[in-house]
Amino acid sequence: MEVKAKHWLNYNGVWHKGGDTFETNDFEAIKEHVEKVKETVEETQYVSEIFPPEEQPKRRGRPKKSED
Repeated sequence: MEVKAKHWLNYNGVWHKGGDTFETNDFEAIKEHVEKVKETVEETQYVSEIFPPEEQPKRRGRPKKSED
């Protein structure tokens, strides 16, 4: 969700000046200090946060050792 700061605000270690817009997922915690600008599509529909539908999961781990 995109929000607009009402005054100087330190959110996640970043200072935002009054009037600046920034993205947040935790509106309830800072609702007294910001105004909603717009909600993203992901908030209105259920989307897996682990594997978004347009991305494939990254392969992790070591490659197999070759048998020489």
